[in-house]
Amino acid sequence: MLVVISGAFVWYIYQYSHNPLTHLKILPQYLAHDIFVKRFGQQGGIQSYLKAAKVTYYKDKDKLIFTKPDLLLYNGQQPWHINAESAVTSSNLKIINLFGNVKLEQAAGKKNDATSIFTSELTIDTQNRTASTEANVKIVQIGQNNTKSIIEAKGASVNQKTGEVLLKSSTKEYFMPGK
Repeated sequence: MLVVISGAFVWYIYQYSHNPLTHLKILPQYLAHDIFVKRFGQQGGIQSYLKAAKVTYYKDKDKLIFTKPDLLLYNGQQPWHINAESAVTSSNLKIINLFGNVKLEQAAGKKNDATSIFTSELTIDTQNRTASTEANVKIVQIGQNNTKSIIEAKGASVNQKTGEVLLKSSTKEYFMPGK
């Protein structure tokens, strides 16, 4: 019987030590459904907006947990549209960690092709306007005359200000000419 109790205790400790939300109190400070937040810049233009199915705030750890976050970041050109299964951030929204089916999209503009980026997790720095991941990444670009480029890599970082994408390792690219 002691072995069973000891095993259950070890399993309990293991489960909760590997969950990033374990150390939060059980009861949140607040819970909101169907939120929509717009952030404006100093000139009055929209800098970003955030929609989510649900947000939960844990005051003790200053953690906001979003369910189905949908984020739009403007950069003066074509905005980046970002969504995921969930996100964790602090109340200042400076660093946002997204998890589960993360997708970034930017429509074609004067200086860029239409771009979609897919990964399982992503960290966004909203002040420096960068995003990065160590997870597998798939980038799909559709250019003029419907040319298509598919890039796969292990890890990437994106600079929204410059439009640069840095692929970290194990990079493969496929190109399909258009019509």
